Amino acid sequence: MSAIWLVVKEFLTSKKFIAAVAGILLTLLAKLHFEIPESTVQELVGLIIAYLISQGWADRGKEAAKIQATAAIGDGEPPQAVKDKLL
Repeated sequence: MSAIWLVVKEFLTSKKFIAAVAGILLTLLAKLHFEIPESTVQELVGLIIAYLISQGWADRGKEAAKIQATAAIGDGEPPQAVKDKLL
C-alpha cells in the first residue's frame, strides 16, 4: 500500500480527526439554520476543542516516549511501533 493511503487511513481512523469533523459539521448545521440553539453549539464545540487539545497533549507524550525508547536501544533494531511510524 502506498504511503499516501497509509496516511489517509491513519487520518480516517483517528479519534481526533473524527472529533474535528464532528465539530465542523455541527457548526455548519447551525449556520445552515437548523434548529440548534447557539448556546448548545458553543458548548459542544468547546468540549470538542478541549478534547482535541488534551488528546494532542497525551499523544505528544507517547511520541516522546517512543523516541526515547528508540534512542535507548542504540544500534539495535527499533521497536515495531517506531518502524510503523517511520513508513
